[in-house]
Amino acid sequence: VSGSRALLRLATACLAALFALPASAQLLSIEELQLIDAATRGDARRVEALIAKGARANARDATNVPPLCHALRTRSVELARVLLTNGVPPD
Repeated sequence: VSGSRALLRLATACLAALFALPASAQLLSIEELQLIDAATRGDARRVEALIAKGARANARDATNVPPLCHALRTRSVELARVLLTNGVPPD
């Protein structure tokens, strides 16, 4: 596992150098990418299921937009509730 973490840190550093990302940038898991996709569609049930599988509720998309903003854009009160009850700050 420690070898995997070192490899992930190295990959993050390489991507940071290639794309001018800060070295502290976090890579998203598949579940987090799916969460962002579901949030952009206002799919509260899918987002809730992905959070239950371990996706970070506040994972941001490539333009740094959090899922709560997508909830507001899609006017999904249910999605906003799911995110807020799973620790997403309202600000």
